[in-house]
Amino acid sequence: DGRKWTLRVHGLCKNPQTFSLSELEAFPKKTQTSRLKCVECWSAKAEWTGFHFSELDRMAVPLPEAKGIVFRCADDYLEAGLREDFLQPRSLMVYAMNGKPLSDGHGFPLRVIMPFKYGYKNPKAILEIEYIKEPPYGTWSKIGPYSADGTILPGYDHPLDQGGETRKIYGGEIRY
Repeated sequence: DGRKWTLRVHGLCKNPQTFSLSELEAFPKKTQTSRLKCVECWSAKAEWTGFHFSELDRMAVPLPEAKGIVFRCADDYLEAGLREDFLQPRSLMVYAMNGKPLSDGHGFPLRVIMPFKYGYKNPKAILEIEYIKEPPYGTWSKIGPYSADGTILPGYDHPLDQGGETRKIYGGEIRY
């Protein structure tokens, strides 16, 4: 229930806070079209709407030693990364996909979109964001053969929105 949901932002910051969905939706809105890439070689393009992570960062005022961020999600998923990755221009905190609120399957009410990282680095149904010194391994980096960094590597992609035809990719964000 989006009316009852809250996001807790805490850890190594001067101003820990809790936000409602309507408070987050009031942040300066940003919409971008980008592709979500899975390690299983498929991808799909969508229009994502939300806000830039820097809005939360500005309000929380992280301490200088806060180099990492941990996301805790409704399904007990845990993902972590470097704060600098979440501050990249194309990294968004999103609440809508293709002009509609996120579905449960796509991460309602809030998820991360970092189009230069594999899908497992884009946590969904986020409940908590914690500023930490160094990011630990996230859920998939612990149990699978996946890197803690999650940057998309050179190889091949099967874009579902384009019939799944195999395409060569060069690493980083896929921009077709």
